[in-house]
Amino acid sequence: MMTPQRRRLMKMEIKRWINATINGEKVKVRDLTKLLGELNFLRFQIQDASLISNSLNHLKAQAVRKGGWNCSVLLNRRVLGNLYLWFIKIKQNKPRKLEDLTTQAILTTDAALEG
Repeated sequence: MMTPQRRRLMKMEIKRWINATINGEKVKVRDLTKLLGELNFLRFQIQDASLISNSLNHLKAQAVRKGGWNCSVLLNRRVLGNLYLWFIKIKQNKPRKLEDLTTQAILTTDAALEG
């Protein structure tokens, strides 16, 4: 469960990234990786987390392949939708529930060929 303070900080961080994307700013690949790490923390709580992060991961991978970890990358409009989805998911904060599965049947077998 995400605490209200953590949720507020994550929403502020996502808003900052949305504004940077709209303004067409260049950011360091390490900062993008940091954001992905923070969002990866929510992967267990949000079911679609890995799908939402696909374009961010793709942008990071391309930048690392071309320029290494210390280069800068221009945030394109493709990641804007993903950032908005992350903002909505964090704002809604509907974590997945863990359920205890009860045993319905026990199957016992042996290695005998007959009977």
